[in-house]
Amino acid sequence: MNNDYHSLGNSLQESGRFDEAVIAYQNAIAQNPNFSWSYHSLGDVLQKLEQWDEAVAAYRKAVELNPDFSWSYHNLGDVLLKLEQWEEAAAAYRCEIELNPDFCWSFCNLGDALTKLKQWNEAINAYFKAILIDRDLPGIYEKFGYVLRQIESDLKPVFLPGELPITPENREFYLGLGRSLAQGDRLESAIIFCKLLLTYEPDCDRASAQLGEFLQEQEKCVSEALEEDRALASCRECVAQKPDDCWSYYNLGAVLSHQKKWDEAATSFLKAIEINPDFYWWFYYNLWEVLVKQNKLEEVASLYRGVIEAQPEAFWPYLNLGEALTRQGKIAEAICCYQTVSYQQT
Repeated sequence: MNNDYHSLGNSLQESGRFDEAVIAYQNAIAQNPNFSWSYHSLGDVLQKLEQWDEAVAAYRKAVELNPDFSWSYHNLGDVLLKLEQWEEAAAAYRCEIELNPDFCWSFCNLGDALTKLKQWNEAINAYFKAILIDRDLPGIYEKFGYVLRQIESDLKPVFLPGELPITPENREFYLGLGRSLAQGDRLESAIIFCKLLLTYEPDCDRASAQLGEFLQEQEKCVSEALEEDRALASCRECVAQKPDDCWSYYNLGAVLSHQKKWDEAATSFLKAIEINPDFYWWFYYNLWEVLVKQNKLEEVASLYRGVIEAQPEAFWPYLNLGEALTRQGKIAEAICCYQTVSYQQT
């Protein structure tokens, strides 16, 4: 009868009837309290219900009854991460890895727990092993790069003995890992990784050359950042001197958007429009991209409706309102604006 309850629980879980599945698995356990699969499956459905403490209890019983099933340890680790019980989560993932050393997510999640514990060297090793298994693991380079940056001031060997052998056969892998780290504003992490490589293999010419390239790129980025800071300071000074000039605010918005300071950029662009609404702002693509990103289109549309109400014979405000409406997907209303402009020209 317990197998019937267990099978019923599986069917209910597959159909999304999680509360009923819990009852079925509990009945199965009551009939046969030594069947590990019922505890494991109960943990799965409790996890879906976000009943974390109950799920932990179920998975713990599952591993007690069947300590050789890796997935119970993995799922236990996942729930313990939800509960922010970092030490216990790390212990669960280590147990799973002993049973299944080829699953990249176990190493990745172990790295997450170790990162929370600020055990940087161990986290580096965990993320590195995840990359060895799957170089395309989502988010892995951001995580690996983060923990690398935490040991920047202490470049003593952090890998376990034998973990980072550089040979002619795998050298390209490590150089490729450095390049992957350098992407997406992670240049600092790539530099640290190259320095780590050279800690282990000081005579690796290609790693030295790659480090030199990254350092040059970093110097270039620093120089560009300083130039952008000077440009930003100049634009702010211009706004202070010419607070009624739309171009002061537009130029400030352009510099801010280039620095990805989206909210302040949108405010500056809106101020430029407010100062001079009767201008062909529809032509300025960068302005609209920022306004879209910051959900400011309705504010622009409202402003232009007021302008048109006060100046029904105006030309550019209709086109600007049409642009705002088009980007909002209000095509019929936008067409009316464009038709009004067309009638004005005849």
